[in-house]
Amino acid sequence: TATTVAALFSRAPSTTRSIAASLSLSLSTATSTSDVNSCTMNPLLSPWTTQPFNLPPFKDIQTEHFKPALEEGMTAHLEDLKTIIDNDEEPTFENVIVPYDRAGGLLDKVSSVYGNMCSSLNTDE
Repeated sequence: TATTVAALFSRAPSTTRSIAASLSLSLSTATSTSDVNSCTMNPLLSPWTTQPFNLPPFKDIQTEHFKPALEEGMTAHLEDLKTIIDNDEEPTFENVIVPYDRAGGLLDKVSSVYGNMCSSLNTDE
């Protein structure tokens, strides 16, 4: 089963739907037991507050950490967006734009590390 942002926003007021018009994310909601277990020890999903300058723990990150972390980030992002559209209050800057701007923090965090590592480890070999 796939959950799409468009489907989530179909019930929202037109103002909110127009904000989300450019989004075309889809995410499979199925997760395996191994994915769930890998999330508990995934350095991409743990807080980095113990790291110097709150940097990612690059020495602990393995390739297999990315898929569950990206999936969890996408799920969290969709939940953030769903929270916005499920708000029954009149749409305002504070209850639509501000949370929309903050949505997807985990996905941004994991995606940034993924992009950095792809660029850094990409060689001609």
